[in-house]
Amino acid sequence: RYYLEKFIIPFVKLHPDINYKYSEIITAEQIESLRKGEIDFAFANAAIPFYPEFARINLGQENFYAVYNKDTPVPWADEEFLYPYHLNNLEVCGNEMHFHTLNKVCKEKNVKIKIHYLTNTLNSCLSLINSLPVIGVVAIMDEDKLPANMVRKQIKDANLNFEQTFYWNKTKQMSPAAQAFLKYFQSRDDV
Repeated sequence: RYYLEKFIIPFVKLHPDINYKYSEIITAEQIESLRKGEIDFAFANAAIPFYPEFARINLGQENFYAVYNKDTPVPWADEEFLYPYHLNNLEVCGNEMHFHTLNKVCKEKNVKIKIHYLTNTLNSCLSLINSLPVIGVVAIMDEDKLPANMVRKQIKDANLNFEQTFYWNKTKQMSPAAQAFLKYFQSRDDV
């Protein structure tokens, strides 16, 4: 939602004559599709390794949050912030791409989490959290909007964050529409 609301929709309103395709795919698929020239750009909300053929712009830091429906009972409802130990022995769900980072931090701190559901996109994870009495652990930006009935508490740890990244293959020729979007994107004051 963040990319759509903040970047794509305003551009679509300026250029309604362009045809668009927006796909939610995991980072590994984004990288392969960019290399093949199947897509023009990618937004990633997961850590992206450096690839010399890609240009990139970091958009801001995502932090890990425990997210849950306000009616879901949680053992730390009165806490302002959480730490990895708050997750010990809890059943959680989340975005599969974020769980590598979360599992690594939890193992280092001897915290055992029980994975109940894993999804391949943040939106599908948020749908589960919104509909079921589960605790999700997801990486989102501080200003990301969540449904009104959802609560989030940041999990404080130096290793539970990463940059959101907008990136493209600088070795491939861009269509005029893609060039227009890149120019629009780079001209924004909030990038």
